[in-house]
Amino acid sequence: MKTLHQIFSIARTEFRFSFRRGAPVIVTVIIGLIVSAGIAVGPFASLSSWVANSTMTPEKIERLAS
Repeated sequence: MKTLHQIFSIARTEFRFSFRRGAPVIVTVIIGLIVSAGIAVGPFASLSSWVANSTMTPEKIERLAS
């Protein structure tokens, strides 16, 4: 049990040190997530019209085939 406690303590310390060294990395990841969310807003806003247009009627199939 002592060995498991030591491993947990080392892992916890390394995790805490990674935040001290990796502050720029965390900021970069957060900015990337915000930009990705901004890019995804457009497609999600038009998702309902895409679903309505995804139903293929015989006229749409004929127009696609021509």
